[in-house]
Amino acid sequence: MATKLQLITELSETTAHSATRNPVNWTSFLKTAAWNYKYPFQDQLLIYA
Repeated sequence: MATKLQLITELSETTAHSATRNPVNWTSFLKTAAWNYKYPFQDQLLIYA
C-alpha cells in the first residue's frame, strides 16, 4: 500500500511531465501559477493538478 507522501510525489511528477509536454499545457499551468504566486513551485504543481 502506497503512503500518502508517495502518492503526492507521484502526482507531482506526472503533473510536471504533462505540464511541460506542450505549450498549451504550459500556458495553462502558468495561468494557475499566476494566481498562486506566493506558493512554492511544488505546491503550485499540486494545485494545478
